[in-house]
Amino acid sequence: MTKLLAVCCIAMFAGFAIPTSAQEKPQPLRLTQTVPLPGVKGRLDHIGVDPEKKRLFVAAVTNDTLEVVDLTGGKVINSLVGFKDAQDALFLGGDFNKLYVTSLDGHVRVFQGDTFRPVQHFKVEAGPNRLFHDPATNLIYFGYGGQMAGNNASARVGILRPKRGAGDDQLVAAMIVPTPRPGHLAEIAMDDNGILLVCDSLADLIFQFDTQKRELIKSWPARGDGAADMALDRIRHRLFVGTRNPPEMTLYDSLSGKEIQSLPAPETMDGVYSTPTSSAST
Repeated sequence: MTKLLAVCCIAMFAGFAIPTSAQEKPQPLRLTQTVPLPGVKGRLDHIGVDPEKKRLFVAAVTNDTLEVVDLTGGKVINSLVGFKDAQDALFLGGDFNKLYVTSLDGHVRVFQGDTFRPVQHFKVEAGPNRLFHDPATNLIYFGYGGQMAGNNASARVGILRPKRGAGDDQLVAAMIVPTPRPGHLAEIAMDDNGILLVCDSLADLIFQFDTQKRELIKSWPARGDGAADMALDRIRHRLFVGTRNPPEMTLYDSLSGKEIQSLPAPETMDGVYSTPTSSAST
């Protein structure tokens, strides 16, 4: 079975719970490109992007590969193998020039950014999922552990310090995430003053961390079951959290955790994105 990757121009859902001006009229989705993924079978998960060289990195979960797509040419230019349940990809350009890939079997792999030659490998507990890079500190955060690792009491947020060029990266710390029931850490976002937000898609909790002290500040329950993903409007401190049961998009104050509004959302939602001007899409 051949998979098709649709690349869309997204300009909708502007004004979710927030008024927009006449200059910010929502525009419909417009399909701009369809890229075949030859030989890829089963479910796809998250993607990473290299905006400079216009490359897309697609985690083909069931296929146990990471597909590298040339958006200019509209084709797959590489298929990286050796993963078990690939989850997410993060590309750091510039002097770093490295690609990071997580897989649920407990691995974070690092590849050279042009040749995709493996350069480093970190083995942690099972469950590594989303990757988040903080450009202010040049640290990478990722969640792991919890139910995937057979630990029903806690999960962890790993902290990775990338080094430029051929330098070896360092796994510098891990922050403990207490879970009242089996957890699986999903999306990560950074608020002001080094406040890190992490959602747990099984415990249905939002965790708030102080990254300077590397300790938990507080947590609050997410509405519904399956808090699969989230996005942050950092300007207004608005946190969009999508849940699957029921399928809803809930808006929280990212500082206090107070629920502001909840609206219906697509079923089986697995991605939430917010623009700097406060619009969100799923």
